[in-house]
Order: sequence, then structure tokens, then C-alpha cells
Amino acid sequence: MKVVVANELGFCFGVKRAYDLAISNASSTTAIIGQLVHNQDVQNNLYEHGIKEFEAKGNFDKIILRSHGTIKKEKEELLKSYELIDTTCPILLNIYNKMIEKEEEGYTNIIFGDPNHPEVIATKSQVKSCIVVNSPEEIQNLKDNLYFVTMQTTLNYQKADLLTKTICDKFGNNVKVFNSICGASSKRRKSLIDLTKEVEAIIIFGSKNSNNTKELCNILKEKNFPYYFANDVFSLDLSSISMYNSIGISAGASTPDWIIKEAVRVLNDINNKDSIDLGENNVASDKIVANNDPIENHESNKTDASIPSKDTVTDSFNHNDKGESTMINENEKVSTETTENASNNAVNEQDHAEMMAKIDDTFTRIKRGQIVQGTVLYVTESQIMVNINYRSDGIIDRDELPTDLTDPRTEYKAGDQIDVYIVKVDDGEGNVVLSLRRIKDVQAWNELEEKFEAKEPIEVFVKEQTKGGLIVEYKGARAFMPASHSFDRFRRDLSSLVGETVKVEIIDFDKSKRRCVVSRRELEKARIQKEQDEFWSGVEEGQLRKGKVMRLTNFGAFVDLGGVDGLIHITDLAWNRVRDPKEVLSVGDEVEVLVLGFDREKNRISLGLKQTTEDPWEVFKNNNKVGDVVKGTVVSMPEFGAFVRLGEGIDGLIHISQICREHIEKPSDILNIGQEVEAKITDIKDNQKISLSIRALTEPEEEKRERKPRRERAPRKTANENKKEEKADSNPIDNPLIDSEILGELKKMALNLDDNTSEGEAAQNSEE
Repeated sequence: MKVVVANELGFCFGVKRAYDLAISNASSTTAIIGQLVHNQDVQNNLYEHGIKEFEAKGNFDKIILRSHGTIKKEKEELLKSYELIDTTCPILLNIYNKMIEKEEEGYTNIIFGDPNHPEVIATKSQVKSCIVVNSPEEIQNLKDNLYFVTMQTTLNYQKADLLTKTICDKFGNNVKVFNSICGASSKRRKSLIDLTKEVEAIIIFGSKNSNNTKELCNILKEKNFPYYFANDVFSLDLSSISMYNSIGISAGASTPDWIIKEAVRVLNDINNKDSIDLGENNVASDKIVANNDPIENHESNKTDASIPSKDTVTDSFNHNDKGESTMINENEKVSTETTENASNNAVNEQDHAEMMAKIDDTFTRIKRGQIVQGTVLYVTESQIMVNINYRSDGIIDRDELPTDLTDPRTEYKAGDQIDVYIVKVDDGEGNVVLSLRRIKDVQAWNELEEKFEAKEPIEVFVKEQTKGGLIVEYKGARAFMPASHSFDRFRRDLSSLVGETVKVEIIDFDKSKRRCVVSRRELEKARIQKEQDEFWSGVEEGQLRKGKVMRLTNFGAFVDLGGVDGLIHITDLAWNRVRDPKEVLSVGDEVEVLVLGFDREKNRISLGLKQTTEDPWEVFKNNNKVGDVVKGTVVSMPEFGAFVRLGEGIDGLIHISQICREHIEKPSDILNIGQEVEAKITDIKDNQKISLSIRALTEPEEEKRERKPRRERAPRKTANENKKEEKADSNPIDNPLIDSEILGELKKMALNLDDNTSEGEAAQNSEE
């Protein structure tokens, strides 16, 4: 048996949104008022997720409002005590807004539909005054007035045509009709009619209280086409189905996809050799359950053990009011009461076309590629629904949002007026596919065309570097800038422009091929020449100028002063010694420099960076003196000592002999680069040299030895005087005439005199 699934069936956009909202807020403290949608399987699934039926005395935090809408006053009362999860269909929210707007303009609102339907009841409550009309007779009783007509979203289109023709004939230009019938429902009806051409019978899945599902059944009734109406596949008489060579599957907009999946699985199990043919766009196409796999949401399969042959059954069947499938004998006739009643109420095809034309006149006419203005109905994390004054609302999905927009809720809100691009007039569910991303692209290309024709420069964002040049963007439209046109002169490295916004001119453009080539070269040359002229006319020695470091070399740094590059020599970067310019500057740094000198003819400028700060040598001399103790950091250690960077930024030398009292081979035996030390200033010289000592802080000061006064030397004598003295002062020791006791005393005196003389001479020599 061949199984064909309708192209349009199951959850529509509004129902899916309502279901997702309910599940995402499911908890033990969440309740729902009534059925979310008209399907008990969906309701049971919500209960399984912990959602409870609302009770006034219940302990609830959140209340889920059904997709059909809620009476305005009831909603306002609930809002005082609970957090509301409003799943009202966006199409209804749009209807509410239109009715409120027209009421303010002086119109009386009319709703075509069932006055007892929850949707109609909720819609009627949104305005001060509203009339519900369900028959042509009720229209005849209306008084002359200005009327604005909306329709129950699941209203039968034949009935809508009849009521529209009646009210337009009666009130003419005093009535405005807004066709608010859900596009998804209309598409499902069309898809069902197409399905009748491919199969012998159709199974419609849905709940008995689902209006849009019953409308599908009515279509098949009017066509006298064999069909089944069931909640799920397990309530079907499978023995009666097996006689057909082909069977179709359709479902109302509130039927969950797991019901459809079950049906396909079970029907496939009837005969494993039968083929399955699925529509191109149906929701179940990618969810078919393979043979012999367990069926979701049911513990076991329910299939008939015995399947009668086709000869034992008839070719037609119907259903009873309970939704149970029943077979009809070949000799019995199918009741035609419903068909006759429908024929009596329906207008002919020409009248239908006329009515649709009248309704269409109230809408904006749209086509693919058009840009129209709309009103935002609601915004989610990944989607925006917009009313564009068309019979169906438009949807902007995540893929059609601007690429730099992470969350549309931060930029858009209900009621905003926005321009949108028409991607598709119908997405298969009756909605218009819109785009914000593409509208910016279209507008950008239109602007590029205008700029190209007017030869006006534009500003573009450099997005990335590619082979041969750069990719740039203008309001989302991509263009190409060749490498040879990126700077005033050719450069191999273009990376400095990536991520920058630059001014360019369009040199080649073809809108139809989406080709745009831009150039920056001539604009850069003109800009640089202008800046150079302005610079040279105002530059003076001693001026302070701001610039940007463009290049670093081993002898200094080149700074762009605005079209002209100046050089800061390495000796002018800092007051202290600089080994590499990278120690002081980096490419891209913004600096303020002093103009030391310039030569316009040679296009040379000498700049100073250290000159913009106070000379640290003068600061040091003013704040310190010999004998002060200072702190510093060891920055280098040659063999003869260690250089220490002091707080003022200048260096002092600690000689190796002044590092410690003990003898060391090299400074690194005691000190390390980067080590902080304390030292005493032992000398400050005018040639900007500072001597420091750590040893002086640890070695106690020795007491100075007292010096003995020098003996006064006698004046020199002549040779004759010396000879006379030698004779007179001959050694008394050798004189035999002197007493022995006196002689002993003289010897002692002579020895003492010699000792004292030796000590005095030694001390003097030492001091000298």
C-alpha cells in the first residue's frame, strides 16, 4: 500500500510557538487555563511535563494563556497575581491592534465567526464595542454605519465569501474588510485537495473540537471523497484501510507531529513491501519511523491480526459523529445533506473571485524583492513577526537578521515601524518570508549606484585581506579594493588596514553582477599632499607636535606628524641609555614630540621625545647630595661594577670594590639584574657621573690615629762646626775619666733616645 503524506499538515507556526513557550516554562508551579490548542494529545503532553490545570486555590507562579487568546479583563486580573506566559497567536495580536486602531477612527468592529468559539470571545473583548456575525441574515439587521470587518482565523472560506458579499452589497464603501483567515489553514485545505488526486482515500488526524480539522473533513464530504477522521492511528479500523492501493494522510493545524509519525509507521507495517511517498514540504517527511522500530508515546503497536481482502469490503466509507471510522455497503448511498447545504450557502466561482478581489483591495500588494514598511508584532530571540498590511503576516527568521545582531530583542520591540524585504510571498504555511539583512543589502547597492554615478567618495569597512587586495563592506554590500589601490604607493603588507574604516572612490561598478571595485590611492595622495602643505607652512623649531609611531629601526623611530614623517634618534628617545627603540616605543603609539630641526628641501625632520620631559640629571642634583642613601635597580653589570637605575631615571655606578667588604671576582657574585639595592652616594661629578657604594653602608668608620707633632730640625752646620763638635762631644762612654755609675746611666739614656727617634720618623713617613 502506498502512503502519501500531504505537503501541508500538522502544527502551524502559531501552534508550534505556543507549544514551545509552554514547554520552556513547564514546572510544578506552572498552570494552564483550558486547552492550549484544540488537541487533547497536546494537552496530555503538557501535563506529563508537570504543567497543571489552573485552580484558583492552587500554588502557582506562572499561568499559561491559551493560543486562542484570553478575555481582556480576565488577563488583567491574572496579571495582578501571576507571571503570565501569553501564547496567543501573533495573527490574533495583529487583529487586536487593527480593531483598536479602527475603533479610534470611528469604525464599529464586526467579527465573522462562531460567537461561542474561544478565539472569537477573546477577540471581541479587546475593544469597547464589537458585533459577531455568523449568517447573512444577521448582516441584514445591521444599521447604517462605518464597519471594520475581521474574521475568525479558521473560518470556512466559502462562508467568508458569502458574508463578505452580503455586507459589501449592503454598505458599500462604508465597510472595510480585513481577511484574517489563517494562511496556514488555507494552505492545508489546498494541500488536501491536491492529495485527493493522488490517493484512493485519506485519513485526517485531529481532535473533534478542532475547527480547522473539521473544515478539512467538510471539504472531503463535499467532494464525496472517502476519508477517515481519527484522533490517532490506533483508533482506526486498519482492516478496512488495507484494501486500498494508496492512502493519504492529512492533519489539522493543532495536530502534533508524533501522531503523524505513528500513523506512517503503523500503515507501513501493514505491508512492509509497500512504498511510502511523502510530500516535499510536510513536517513529517524527515520524521518517519523505520520498520520494526518502537513507536514513540505508545508502549506497543496495535494492529489487526486479520486483514480482510479488498473483495470483502466496499469502495466507500464514512465516519460517525464520534470520530470513529465506519464502512458503508456498496449498495448504500452516501448522505448528501451536508453537500446540499454547503451548495446552497456557497457562492459560485465568479462570486468568490469578486469577493477575494474586494478583500485584496484592502491589502498592500506585494511581490518578491519588494521593500515595504511594516509594524513589529512580537520579537523572540530568533524571530520577528511583522504586520505588512497583507492578508498574512510576515516572519523574519534568524538567517534573515543582520549578521551583527545577536539578539533582536535588544533592537526591536512590538509596535516599531521597520522596512522589510520580501523574500517569499508564501512560505507554505501562509506566512510571508521577510528579511532585514537583505533589505540593507538592496539599499546599499542602490546607494552605491548613486555614488558611482555622482562620483562621490564613500566610507567602507575593511573586512579582510584576500589574494590581490582587500574585501571591504559598505552597509553590508561587499566590494573589492586591489592592493595597488590600497595606499598612495604599493605595499605588500595590507594588514594595517584590516578592521579600519577608510574613504574610497568607486572605480568600477556593475549592479546586475554585484560587482564593485574601489580605490583609496588617489584620495590618499591628495590627503597626504594637503597635510604636508599644512605641516610645512606651520612647523617651527621648538614646537610640540603630536604624531603616531609608524616604524622602528635600530637607530630610532619614525613618527607620522600628519603626512610628513619625522625621526626620533635613539639618543633622543630617553634620558637614560636606550639599547633598542622597542624598549621605549611600539608601532602605533600616539606620542608628543619636540621639533629639534627640519629641512624642507630634503623632507627631513629631527624630533625629540626625551626633550618633552624635565632633565632627570638636574632633578637628581636638586634632590640629592653626597652622603645621601638612595634606592635603585640593578640594570647592568660590567666586569668593573654594577650600574643602578635611580628613581629619577639616571644611572649610578657601584664599583666592584664598593659592593662588599670581601674580595669578589665579578659583580654577579653578589648582585642580580633587576635587584633592588640601597647605596650611599659617594661622589657626584659635573660630567653626569654618580658614584655609589653599598660597602659604605655596612663598613663601620675607622677612628683616625692621632698624629704626633714633628720634631723641629736643627739648622744645618758647616763642616768646621761639625768637626769642632765631634771633638767636644766625643762619646763619654769611652771616656775613662767618668765614673762607672754615671757611665751606666748615660748608656740607658742613649738607648731610649734611639727608640723614640725611630718611632717618630716611621709615623711621619706613614702620614706623608
